[in-house]
Amino acid sequence: HPCHYGASPFTPQFAKFPLVLFSHGLGGNMEMYTELCSQIASTGCVVAAIEHEDGSASYAAKVSNSKMGRSSYEEAFIPYKRPLPNKVVPYSRQKVLDMRTPMLAQRVDEIRAVYDRISTIASGGESGSDDSSPPDSCNNDTSSLLRKIIGVADQNELHLVGHSFGGATQLLAAQKFISSSASSPPSKPMQAAPPPASSIKSITV
Repeated sequence: HPCHYGASPFTPQFAKFPLVLFSHGLGGNMEMYTELCSQIASTGCVVAAIEHEDGSASYAAKVSNSKMGRSSYEEAFIPYKRPLPNKVVPYSRQKVLDMRTPMLAQRVDEIRAVYDRISTIASGGESGSDDSSPPDSCNNDTSSLLRKIIGVADQNELHLVGHSFGGATQLLAAQKFISSSASSPPSKPMQAAPPPASSIKSITV
């Protein structure tokens, strides 16, 4: 639906909006799915499109602090990883598994990290609390808008959506979320409590 850029997010009267985490496919990036994610958001969801840093994105950059200190930061380009030519390593199922399995594991970890960060911000924590994140002071307007958007997201109604390899990512992520929701406390100190298993939905496109 049309809206003004930078406008305050709509606050639902009786409940919050479901949270959607979107995972792109091989050769994709977060901008490539803007139209799809916008359409999903228009149905009444808060959508976070993730750009994976496993080498599967057509473009991705890792934010890091520069030597000048925390008041400035720079992006480090992450190149797309291609399989070795078949002349070097003949094509086989094992060749695919050897390359994609570590990437899949990293993607699932990134999905969980984004969920944990969103949960931290929603609970009033810092939006840039680790060394790999740009400081809030770099763009206070963006930080304020981010907090407002996350403030109307319901982390306990989680939808894991992905395209192609992103679909495989989200199916595995859903399994991890469900298994971790059955155990308490979280397996890592910085992890947020996962949503109830019954509220986790995975959709592949």
